Amino acid sequence: MSARELKSRLEAWADEKVRHAEKILETAKNVENPLARAVLTAVAMDSQEHNCSLRP
Repeated sequence: MSARELKSRLEAWADEKVRHAEKILETAKNVENPLARAVLTAVAMDSQEHNCSLRP
């Protein structure tokens, strides 16, 4: 695998992580239970952090 192909794959994976985090945050907004909302928000933030680590 070339460096260019690896970079492309990592960027695609990072974009997928962003979409996943956005979906989780939307779900968290609709949850009434504060504990569940906090957990979903933490999971979304972790997913966004992974996005940052995948960007070269």
